[in-house]
Amino acid sequence: GGENVELSLKAWMCGGRIETVPCSRVGHVQKAGHPYLRVETTDWVRINTVRVAEVWLDQYAQVVYDMFGGPQFRGNFGDVSSRRKLRESRKCRSFQWYL
Repeated sequence: GGENVELSLKAWMCGGRIETVPCSRVGHVQKAGHPYLRVETTDWVRINTVRVAEVWLDQYAQVVYDMFGGPQFRGNFGDVSSRRKLRESRKCRSFQWYL
């Protein structure tokens, strides 16, 4: 979860574009579970949304933390340094610009 939001923000903030192509088809394959995980309680949508917020929302990331119930998610989302480097190397605009 969250990939669609990241893709949209990346396109808009980094100079890309989103086009409507009438003959195109889009699909989504949802896994029934994660066979490589022992416990199925990980909330991947929430974690991925926090990752997107940390990379793309700048000072507005706090809104996502507030929505998900607070600070227990701050710093608990894995390494996003490569995503931040990508944003910097492509000279992407700020989220304030996007708003």
